[in-house]
Amino acid sequence: MKQALTIMAAVLCLVAFSSCEENPVQEYGRGLTRSLDKAYTTADQANLDALGKSIAAYHAAEGRYPESLTEITSAMGLDPARFDYDPATGHVALRQ
Repeated sequence: MKQALTIMAAVLCLVAFSSCEENPVQEYGRGLTRSLDKAYTTADQANLDALGKSIAAYHAAEGRYPESLTEITSAMGLDPARFDYDPATGHVALRQ
């Protein structure tokens, strides 16, 4: 009888733990991943804003928009492949 109660208690514990949706380690990992994703998004937006201002400054100084982003991004340390750029209008956007 005592052995049956022990087995039953063990089964109930296993059922209780397996019914938990997430364990704390998984939740912590997801929280870190969300924070990292948010940091990347914020950095991308800041780089896009800085690049837009640099294009506007270039246009004011040169009277034209840069023919390509490499004229500006090399000095800023940015990868021009991460952005879509229209040299006719000076419009720049993040690539999706």
